[in-house]
Amino acid sequence: MKIRLDFVTNSSEVAYIIRNRTDTTKTLLDFIKELDHLIDKYNERNDYPVSREDVYEDAEGRLWSVGPNEEAFLMLSWESDLLGIILAETLGSGSSESFSWHETDL
Repeated sequence: MKIRLDFVTNSSEVAYIIRNRTDTTKTLLDFIKELDHLIDKYNERNDYPVSREDVYEDAEGRLWSVGPNEEAFLMLSWESDLLGIILAETLGSGSSESFSWHETDL
């Protein structure tokens, strides 16, 4: 039998670098509302749809923000976190009017 002695991870997290391309501070709720079509995309692929209200409430409860023309790190669980589940399935890399983003290694 072999025993592994170094660090092993079975991470269930997804991480993004998100850039605010505006001149005002933005919150996670701002990010989700700007990309709310991802909620529809998620619901089309899954048997258990989520409501916008639940997703917005989840985002609003987070203490995450990104300053004007700055980047911020966002890490979410894709197993048990509503936002993490939706974003892990739908987000990828890209940009919108106010944001640009890409997935990053943990």
